[in-house]
Amino acid sequence: LHFFNAWRHFCSFQVPNLSNPFRPNTVSTVHLLIVSLASPFFVIVMCEAIVFMSSEGTNKLRKFFHSATSIYLEYLASYTVTTFAMEAMKCAFARLRPHYLSANCTGTDMHRIRVGRQSFPSGHSAAAALLFTFLYFYLKGLTDATGSKLLRVIRAVLLSVVGMWAALVMTTRVTDHWHHPSDVLGGILLAAACIYIPVRRTHSSLVFKKRMLNNAHSA
Repeated sequence: LHFFNAWRHFCSFQVPNLSNPFRPNTVSTVHLLIVSLASPFFVIVMCEAIVFMSSEGTNKLRKFFHSATSIYLEYLASYTVTTFAMEAMKCAFARLRPHYLSANCTGTDMHRIRVGRQSFPSGHSAAAALLFTFLYFYLKGLTDATGSKLLRVIRAVLLSVVGMWAALVMTTRVTDHWHHPSDVLGGILLAAACIYIPVRRTHSSLVFKKRMLNNAHSA
């Protein structure tokens, strides 16, 4: 409790202007959810299919479905933990958004007033950082283990696109006056903490062992 009070006191000096204009989200919540929840599923299915087709083993179809499902569920578990942690932190810190006064000073919408006190950390930034970090380490593990040129191309393209999208999300949270820069940083750090365990399980040394496959290109 003392820590939360100290943070609120700190924020009061960090936020001299709370009357920035209210603007709609450049990246809507629906857009964010579709990209951060749907895209990993299709990426995982595609990349797991490439790994299994280029590897040796028995019952590969069954193992493929098990591997793709378990990896995606691990990502969803991290996403869920991040969401709950984010909501708890928003309520605990109750930091005012940059548009708080212009959006709420004459309003009676209790929902908007409540949301206006949930600036830290940025949920959009946390979701974007979680997606990028997961894809980075997941694809790195696969490419390092298999040496597949196709996976390297897919990795380069996907990380470039997702990286630019994540940068857009984080930048517009500030330019749309929904968050302070430190809120965005808080979202990134939260995502990094919550994705730690799944990321450890994507290491290249575990790729074939977890899938019970043999590397067809090993000596």
